[in-house]
Amino acid sequence: MSLSSAAPLWIRIPRSCRTAPPPKGASRPQEKILCSSLRSPTETYVSCGNPLTVTNSYSEHPSGHYAGYQSFRPDRGIVMTLHGRKAEREAMRELVEAARNGSGGALLVTGPPGAGRSSLLAEAAEDASADMSVLRADGVPGESDLPFSGLAQLLAPVLAELEHLPAPQAAALGNAVGLGAGPTPTLPVGAAVTAVLGRTATRRPLLLVVDDLQLLDRASVAALRYAARRLVALPVAALLSAESPPKAALAEAGLRRLALRGLDEDAAAALLADHGWAPPSPVRAAAIAATGGNPHALIQLARAASPADRIEDLAGRVSVPLGDRQRAAFLRQVAGLPAPTRAFLVVAAAAGEDGPISAVFDAARGLGLGADALAPAERAGAVAVRPTRIAFRHPLLRAAIYQDAPYLERLAAHGALAAAIDPHDADTATRHRAIAAQGPDEALARALERIALAHPASATEAAVMHWAARLSACGLPRLQRTTAAALAAWRSGQIDFARELSARLSTVSEPQTEARLARLRGLLEITGGDPVTAFTRLERVAGDLLPSTPVDAALLLVLAVAAALDAGELGGGRRAAATVARLGGPAGRIGERLGLALDGRLPADTAEPAQMMADMPAELSEHSGMREVLVMALGALGPHPVLTREFGVSVCAWQRGAGMFGTLTMNLLWLADVDIHLGHYDEAAASAEEVLQFTRDTGQQAGSALALAHLARIAAIRGDHAACRTLAAQSLTTGTATRARAAAAHASWAVALAALAEGDPREAFDRLLLLTEPGTPFCHELIARLAASDLVEAAVRAEQLGPARRITAEFTDWALRSTLPWAESHMYRCQALVVDDDEEAHRLFSLAGKAASGGHRPFDLARTALLRGEALRRDRRRAEARPPLRLAVELFDGQGARRWAEIARSQLRGAGGLGASPRDDRPVATLLTAQELQVARLAADGLSNKEIAALLFISPRTVGYHLYKLFPKLGISTRSQLRNVEFDDVEDADAANA
Repeated sequence: MSLSSAAPLWIRIPRSCRTAPPPKGASRPQEKILCSSLRSPTETYVSCGNPLTVTNSYSEHPSGHYAGYQSFRPDRGIVMTLHGRKAEREAMRELVEAARNGSGGALLVTGPPGAGRSSLLAEAAEDASADMSVLRADGVPGESDLPFSGLAQLLAPVLAELEHLPAPQAAALGNAVGLGAGPTPTLPVGAAVTAVLGRTATRRPLLLVVDDLQLLDRASVAALRYAARRLVALPVAALLSAESPPKAALAEAGLRRLALRGLDEDAAAALLADHGWAPPSPVRAAAIAATGGNPHALIQLARAASPADRIEDLAGRVSVPLGDRQRAAFLRQVAGLPAPTRAFLVVAAAAGEDGPISAVFDAARGLGLGADALAPAERAGAVAVRPTRIAFRHPLLRAAIYQDAPYLERLAAHGALAAAIDPHDADTATRHRAIAAQGPDEALARALERIALAHPASATEAAVMHWAARLSACGLPRLQRTTAAALAAWRSGQIDFARELSARLSTVSEPQTEARLARLRGLLEITGGDPVTAFTRLERVAGDLLPSTPVDAALLLVLAVAAALDAGELGGGRRAAATVARLGGPAGRIGERLGLALDGRLPADTAEPAQMMADMPAELSEHSGMREVLVMALGALGPHPVLTREFGVSVCAWQRGAGMFGTLTMNLLWLADVDIHLGHYDEAAASAEEVLQFTRDTGQQAGSALALAHLARIAAIRGDHAACRTLAAQSLTTGTATRARAAAAHASWAVALAALAEGDPREAFDRLLLLTEPGTPFCHELIARLAASDLVEAAVRAEQLGPARRITAEFTDWALRSTLPWAESHMYRCQALVVDDDEEAHRLFSLAGKAASGGHRPFDLARTALLRGEALRRDRRRAEARPPLRLAVELFDGQGARRWAEIARSQLRGAGGLGASPRDDRPVATLLTAQELQVARLAADGLSNKEIAALLFISPRTVGYHLYKLFPKLGISTRSQLRNVEFDDVEDADAANA
């Protein structure tokens, strides 16, 4: 049975398979329990020998279990997930555990409708059912006037205990639950309830679960209140729930209370994600504010028919969707208020959370309502009058009052508010007029467009611009504003909203609008679809627009270059850049820079990020965020990585704060790449993980693939090869499916790097060679350049000297023309690996090290030092090998590159450099006395102290003394480490002396 995280579903479960108490009103023997969504319309699962039928339909759960069930497991049935209720669950567990140990008590859980009270009680009942008896009752509106109906529901399973009670108690309780027709005095009934609970708990501890006490009849509440205060000496726990604020009878009961607050942002985000909606943080904050963090209201919002519906619900911050039962529950709190008071509350609700109090009173006066009409609501606690606003007890009470008002009454309220606010706040007045509009109104649409443009690249711009589009007359104005709203939605990270609006739009003949629409669809394809398709479409539309609107065409071609980078189509990217360059002017300079960047030839004197920002054409200023993406891309491909990183950190912080999540994602990916090369792996991982979370939430597969590839590269460097291969496999699965070749190439490079460290050069060679072969899903010219030195090393180690020399020649030809600092170091490294002359190889490795030392790439420098030291050691030049090998160890250790540090350390041991002291750089023969050398070599061969003593005609104690003295000289601490010391230099010295 497949599970997903979209909309909630009902699951019908036979009673024998239930893992939680049945909700109120459910039919028997079948029960309805809310579960997270499944993909198939109807599926059947068998558990405990009974079929479970899953029906893909939804209606509001009658007992409020909406915050609870997340998934189904065959071994446990329904598994409950409650977000943001850790402290509350712990308090309930402590109460139940105390009852298990013989010390009872009661806890009254309070909260507004939809806060998850029922789900908490259901979870507690499920947890307790294994070793405790559970009695349950639920308040039902239709039975609130039936005395003792709640008590009868609760005690029905244990009424047989009545025969063991004293006659007065048994008679009173029996009459109360309908077994007799006599009197039901309060004290005997309460005493009888306590006695029945005590007798039931003698067999096993008992848990009482009573939900919605505010709907229970008053007689049952009185009896339960009496019993709850007398559970201390009994193994009985009572979990009770009631809406807040509780009625006087409950508030004054003296019970310990646990108040449920709204979910915080993290818990709300997790809950929304469970139900298929992962909005960017500004939209999520608006949703939390509008719902008060109420779990059920958040789920209702997540289940809105479309992203546009959700935006409309949040745009005015007046009303969010409520289920019928939840709305009815809130309305009961104001049901007894006079009609003028309720009319006044409609005006206050229409004003929104931040509506100025003076405007509310002025608007109410304009509708014929006096200021005194508010007093009953204030006395009832429904609202509180603050110095600047009227605050409702809960945001959802405001929503319920607003939704309950007739349509014309709501329109009148908004009209009156607009008139009252207009002299002081024209934008807010415009919003109220827009809500009250009953058809297209171009003047209002223009006013809303002005408001939207004052909040560029934000969720506000997207919402208000969409509002303006809906009020626009049909035709071009509506298309233009809808396109603008979609672009703003993409920039603010509302990808699902942008996709919905894009799907509504058809190609138009007006060039500027067509260009905007093409840009929108290109952005959606680059990050969430197929970058090859994005490039083809962008280049085609740009070609069509070039004669009429060259500036718009140039912007599309710049975006086409970005698509070409993701798609591995560098030839197409050069073509697009050259077309832009031919336009001349500021746009032409961008084209020139892009062409040079693709070839690694950006001049250092014109490639600093600040300078490139200053040179951006004025036409890009209206495309907030895209200038920064362009400069970040040029910087990442240019000769100033440190300055690019500083620029990227600043830009990402700004865009994150401004809610510009669409462009933030693109910049974070470039920043992660730069940070990896600079050795800032923690920061790179944080950027990649942020992108991965966002792109997964919004279904942007290409972005997810590249983020996974970056994480795989970091894991390869740090030596976590299992994680590297897992992350790379995930990246390749997505990257190859979407033709995101940059991601596939990076992932393949990461696995090759891990294979090199694992001593499998053949796998590394095979994987890296694919980066250079056109037609493969991994071919990417730019990434092949970055990995060229690794490919040459893998080829040499795999004895593929022909390909190694060919690749070195090609790379050398490119590097000699490149302005990138790392190109020179990699060129010398490749040449040193393939040259036949040992002295020439050592010279080239030395040049590579010098070039790498100024390139701000510590991993590159460490790799070069390792290769140089390894080559020197092979040539038996161990003393010369130790300094570069020690540098490699220190650099790898400093970067947390564990596996690479182990390789370098092993080479250093082989070169005789095993300690931290400078004297360890000398040959072993100069460190030890003649007899210490003899003892050390024999011990390294595995001989015991006694065997060594016999061979050298000394005592075992003298052998031990020599070992004690020579260990610190060699920088070792154990006998086994002697096996890593090479004594060849001792033989060399002996031969020389002979």
